[in-house]
Amino acid sequence: MKIVEDINRLILKKVIEIVFMVGFVFFATYLWRGKHSQNMLAAMNTFHNLSYTDLIVTDPIDYSMFPMTDEYAMQYLKPCFIQVINETYTHENYTLVLKINKKSSLDYHFLNLGLNEKVYSLKDLESKDTNDEIVFILARDSIVGEVKNYNIRLWLDSQTGNEMQAKNLIMNFDLINETTQV
Repeated sequence: MKIVEDINRLILKKVIEIVFMVGFVFFATYLWRGKHSQNMLAAMNTFHNLSYTDLIVTDPIDYSMFPMTDEYAMQYLKPCFIQVINETYTHENYTLVLKINKKSSLDYHFLNLGLNEKVYSLKDLESKDTNDEIVFILARDSIVGEVKNYNIRLWLDSQTGNEMQAKNLIMNFDLINETTQV
């Protein structure tokens, strides 16, 4: 009888150990999934705040400080080559802008810009005035898994007087992009 009681206690002990281990595994899995789900949600929120579009300026702008006609500038000025790159499948809207620093002594009203094959006067482009810069909107577009190319030329309008030729121009291109919420 003692042997039967010892075997029953051993079986009961093993059943309790098995129940305890199964309960522990379920509890640990529940905690891991909860923590993992929180990490996934945090990663998804971060994902939507990241930018997947890059701006690459291959050749710096070679602007002319000599007045010239639009036709001559488009034919003979070397363009600045800009690429907007998005190698992901995240859809993004972007705005390509030209920023002219207010410390520039050249009045932007005398500048013309060639964007691909179109010619614009800077004074006619949509712009925003900030504390330090005047930001000109060059292109608004969207991109997903592709590369978009822009050729840009900048020159003094043919009607500009000689007094503008000695002025300086502090400028750069930038990309303002926004990931579309999916």
